[in-house]
Amino acid sequence: MRERRDIDHSIHLASREAVTLPRRRDGLWLVCVRGYLWITEPGDAVDYLLSEGERRFLPPAAGIVVSAIGPAEARLVAEDRGSLVLHRRGNLPASEPAAACADC
Repeated sequence: MRERRDIDHSIHLASREAVTLPRRRDGLWLVCVRGYLWITEPGDAVDYLLSEGERRFLPPAAGIVVSAIGPAEARLVAEDRGSLVLHRRGNLPASEPAAACADC
């Protein structure tokens, strides 16, 4: 039997840089380590903005775009939703719909 290997991959983005994530069979957690990340998912009319310490579960879809507002760092983590523990500020939801940003 093959052992499942979890992904833990860092992404460093320059200001206004964007990456398109490849399609995966399973979804991934996107964790904002530093800066601000703008997430656009195909078929979703709402974009999402993550700040340092926040996370969003990304469905297994092709064409998800992650953009940096200023220099940013992210982690892609494939784990059970219940087993991922992150320190976050306040009682914010895992992600908020994107609103106008003064730094954009």
